[in-house]
Amino acid sequence: MWALYCFRTAQLLCLVLWGTAATAHELEKRDHFINPECLLGKLNYPRIEPWAFGIKVERIAFNPKKECLENGAKYVVNVTWIVEGDAPRENDVAVEKDSYKIGDLKPWTIVDIYVSLCYIDKAGERHCGKVTDFHTRTSESAPSAPVNFRITEASPSFMTLDFDKPEVPNGHLDGYSYEVCKQKSCEDIVRWRYCGGDENEVRPFYENSFQVKGLAPLEYYTIAVWAYNINYVKKKTIKGESAYLCIRAPPSVVEHIRDFKVTCVTGSSRSFVATWKLPSNSRNTPEGYKLQVFKHSDMQDLKKAEIFEHNLEIQSSCKEETCTYRQEDHEGEVFYGVRLTPFYKDIRPLEGFTRRYGCYLPPPPPATEIKVVDNPALNWTEQEIEIPEDLLSELGSAVGELEFLVSQDSQVDNCSLPEAWGVAQAHDPIWCYYASLGDSTAVMRFCNKTGNGFRCVLGAEENCTGRYICNGALKGGVRYGVKIRAPFTHQYIDSKPAFFTAGSPSSAGELAHKSVHKVPHPTAGIPVSTEEEVTHAQEHEVPTESADTPPAHEVPSSTPRTLPSTSGPGNGVRSGWNVFLISGIVVLIVWM
Repeated sequence: MWALYCFRTAQLLCLVLWGTAATAHELEKRDHFINPECLLGKLNYPRIEPWAFGIKVERIAFNPKKECLENGAKYVVNVTWIVEGDAPRENDVAVEKDSYKIGDLKPWTIVDIYVSLCYIDKAGERHCGKVTDFHTRTSESAPSAPVNFRITEASPSFMTLDFDKPEVPNGHLDGYSYEVCKQKSCEDIVRWRYCGGDENEVRPFYENSFQVKGLAPLEYYTIAVWAYNINYVKKKTIKGESAYLCIRAPPSVVEHIRDFKVTCVTGSSRSFVATWKLPSNSRNTPEGYKLQVFKHSDMQDLKKAEIFEHNLEIQSSCKEETCTYRQEDHEGEVFYGVRLTPFYKDIRPLEGFTRRYGCYLPPPPPATEIKVVDNPALNWTEQEIEIPEDLLSELGSAVGELEFLVSQDSQVDNCSLPEAWGVAQAHDPIWCYYASLGDSTAVMRFCNKTGNGFRCVLGAEENCTGRYICNGALKGGVRYGVKIRAPFTHQYIDSKPAFFTAGSPSSAGELAHKSVHKVPHPTAGIPVSTEEEVTHAQEHEVPTESADTPPAHEVPSSTPRTLPSTSGPGNGVRSGWNVFLISGIVVLIVWM
């Protein structure tokens, strides 16, 4: 009984408490009544005024009714803004203020702005009305300086200057301007200030390039370039920071470099040698020359190169009208590309007058040497040469893969571009030429196998004319040098040279110290090249237009000769090198 009484008492207490709470809630609702007219307020068409580093929100003042401000209620203007890429930010502005400034913005920045009138009742609850939104951006400002301002071309009549756009444009960049001011020198230029020269527009501005003409030869100038933005609302041009160069104008006349040639020397003084001539008019002699060397040691990747630069003085590099630069190299198996440009102090290299050439320096020759052999059975225009088996092993080549290179005396050391027999014979001294000794159908047809190697006869082929590659007759009384060339990795390797005098009893004595009496013919019936053939030979000395990587005609083949050396009149390329020439085209693409 007692338990039942307690339970019913608890129920009654819960009902009383619930009724009391309900009555209090109804009283609170009646006390929180909001005058609907207090929620009808609105702003008088807000507007914005952007500037470079902020935006001003205007016309946001509001005059509320007094009855709406009772018991702590109030009005505020809520301004919310979102900078592109950032989180939203907001602030409540008192209605007594007519404007609000959003600051700490960057020029030419996109900003979304939302403005609304909010009523905060006496309970602290917010009631915001219609939102006015603005999608805008801050206005333009001064751009930063153009970057990478540089001279890309210099000549006696004009200079071309290029630049890249500013890293901080601070606007959409309406254009670029530049000015040119004369200076005494470049030594005292610390910081550029506008010199008051004539301003020139860069046209068209999107090319980021302009030319300067009419400069006094060898005088100093400062050239400045800057970007600008236009504020079309305020009709104002805003100039940016300047990039500037102090330069020296090129001379009025620059002569092209004459007779430029690069030769790889493979004799006792292994090196590459660059030679050229001074201008024909001494008044046009430059102050010096800039020589760039591109050393390609990896013949499988000709894009890789060690680069060396040398500033050459006329006094130390030139004697009379001929200039020389020599660089020793005792290792070899390297292609040297060389660029040569006239040089003037404080003047950018005149690239339009740059000459390019290159040559391949093979590795040092093997220790085993070829031998000159006296053979009384031969006539005065022939000479026998012995190729030891040991030399073939050191070269890693079969006898059918070898090429004989022949020239007058020590010219054999400069044999990077051998000629055809008929072309070489037309010159004094006799140029280096190929002596073709065999083909795929009759390997080394002028050679015989001996116990310790092969013996081959130079000068044994008759009827060699024009530009045929053949084993033509030697010229009696002339001291010759001869060596053999074999394929080596991606290039070639030469043997040590041997020397002999054609038709002389001391022919073999120069190496073997033997002699056989031979009477040279009183006249040497050597075919004379036509004018066309001589021209062709000279063309080999005209360099290709680049020296960064090897040209095709500088890269001998590692492919054995398989065709007879009868490529036909007028063909200056022996057929045994056809594969080399085809593959050389790929090298030429890199070279250019």
